[in-house]
Amino acid sequence: MIAADGRMSVLITPGTVATAAAPLLTAYSRHWRVPNPGRFVTTVDVASIPSWVGTEQNRGYVVVGDRLELSTAPARMLDTAGGPETCIGTMVWNREMTPVASSGASD
Repeated sequence: MIAADGRMSVLITPGTVATAAAPLLTAYSRHWRVPNPGRFVTTVDVASIPSWVGTEQNRGYVVVGDRLELSTAPARMLDTAGGPETCIGTMVWNREMTPVASSGASD
């Protein structure tokens, strides 16, 4: 969830079997800002991975219609066989159009 007031929360589950690099669940909450076009910066204040708390994360972003893609910089990770590979993490957000609740008053 990304809110207009500058807060966001994330819940990530792996697409396959959990590993040390991709645990069963990763969750965090943070403040976000866009300091310049194409850069999305967040400051983590709560996380299921304690070493993330207090860190600032820089991401690239692209918006196409109602879709937001956040991407990490390339990083060296271990693949499923334990060998090194270069990875780019990407999160995709789709805007949810929530209907405005009626107050029940009539004109």
